[in-house]
Amino acid sequence: MLKGKDGLRGIRQSVEAFQKGRATGMNKLDERTKARIEFVRKKLINVLAKLAAFGMRNAEIAEKLHMSLSGVKQAIRIVSEKTGVGRDEFAAFL
Repeated sequence: MLKGKDGLRGIRQSVEAFQKGRATGMNKLDERTKARIEFVRKKLINVLAKLAAFGMRNAEIAEKLHMSLSGVKQAIRIVSEKTGVGRDEFAAFL
């Protein structure tokens, strides 16, 4: 199992591929694996929302989590839509 930056990068890439539906053989994954990917995706979004709530800029979050800037923006948009609040109010929900 990968640890540290390499592990986080691998998880992030798997989550992004799952979200975009571009992963090779993604339809062949068993339900347990799909559930694990969904769990990691939710955790990643939670961490991202916390970093945004405490004032980090999108570019800083992207660098820290080894994500693309567009991926960070998309995740922040998802959190905003689900909670009904703006980025500056995330801290109240976390």
